[in-house]
Amino acid sequence: MSRSLTENTSTVTLQDLPDDVLLSIFAYFSCRQLCQVIGCVCRRWYTLSRNPTLWKDIDLSNYNCSLTYLEMICHYFQTAHSLKLPYYDSFKDESFTSIIRFCPRLYKIDCSFCAGITCQAIVNLVEYCPNLVDINVEGSNIQDRAVQAMSKLNLKSLNLSHCTKLTDESLYQMANGYNYLEIANLDGIEFNQSAVIYFISLSKDRLKSIYLDGANLSDFTLEFVSRCNTLNKLHISFCNHMTNDTLYHIRALQELQSLRLKKGHNFTNDALSNLFSFVICTPNTYWSHQIKILDLTECNQLDNDGLHSIATSCPHMSEINLSWCWNVSDTGIDYILRMCRLLTSVILTGLHQITGQNLTNVPSLWKYIKFLNLTSCNSIEDSIIIELAKNMTNLLIIDYYGEKVDH
Repeated sequence: MSRSLTENTSTVTLQDLPDDVLLSIFAYFSCRQLCQVIGCVCRRWYTLSRNPTLWKDIDLSNYNCSLTYLEMICHYFQTAHSLKLPYYDSFKDESFTSIIRFCPRLYKIDCSFCAGITCQAIVNLVEYCPNLVDINVEGSNIQDRAVQAMSKLNLKSLNLSHCTKLTDESLYQMANGYNYLEIANLDGIEFNQSAVIYFISLSKDRLKSIYLDGANLSDFTLEFVSRCNTLNKLHISFCNHMTNDTLYHIRALQELQSLRLKKGHNFTNDALSNLFSFVICTPNTYWSHQIKILDLTECNQLDNDGLHSIATSCPHMSEINLSWCWNVSDTGIDYILRMCRLLTSVILTGLHQITGQNLTNVPSLWKYIKFLNLTSCNSIEDSIIIELAKNMTNLLIIDYYGEKVDH
């Protein structure tokens, strides 16, 4: 009976599936695959591959094609909500404009490292995409005029990282014209302290994330940052001119979940320890209990005792970077091994004192770990790393030479 049924049952193929099921499957393919693979199978698949539901979130960052071909397919972008462009140095205003004029519904655009884009391209972007709330122009050559043009939008997030041609005038424009801005990435731009303070003073009630280049900043800037009551992410590179007073001001940021203090050479171990062991509200609540991401790269006065305070008060931490914190040894690593069980990313670059003997406990204690960077850790035996890689096949390990360890 079962044999008879089997013989009479017709074979079901992909072509027998209804359109909505095929569209659900096609949603897992990239734009490139939709155009160059899926759409070439048959007429039906060609039509489905151009369905607007598949072109909502478009990522072309790894799309190795000519600008001419990109301009040919951009008429499929008309219903797109987000667009990430490829990193083309040769991306000029004309090519940029020919693409974005087909994207009237865009809410988010990432044109980072498109060095050829100028202020006029941003002016055109504002005209063709009036609904934008999130713009990333990191590494571009835009000037103050572009920042002024974007003030016509209701931006919530703006990434200007390493747009080095901007001046303090851009910060004054943002302070007075960006009334909805919650996320501002200003890293890699050496604004004067007075301009940064002016921007923060007028934006403090709405800022949730801010990235700053600390080259021209001091503790005085952090006094104003501490008044941003809704801030949950604070990243500062080059804290060279900041002292323990900066750490004192940071304690006021009780909503903080992500903290980066790079090159904090003047931060003493006691001050770092006091920051993380600072108690708020009740005896059992630490200031840092919500911290999930912590980067203390080159805060080289941090030692094992300071790391104990961090491990004790940050049990929910998922990422930690202790690169070049030379005073940390196996004892300090053991603290975070045993107290921070939710870590997924650990960067220990340049910690020459650690021998890695306690890394044998990683499989049982760091069950969620996905990334471990041991670059320039010259006291760790290769055999320890190889054994760890063998026991945790899903863990990406970077060895002394900065190379991926094979499993």
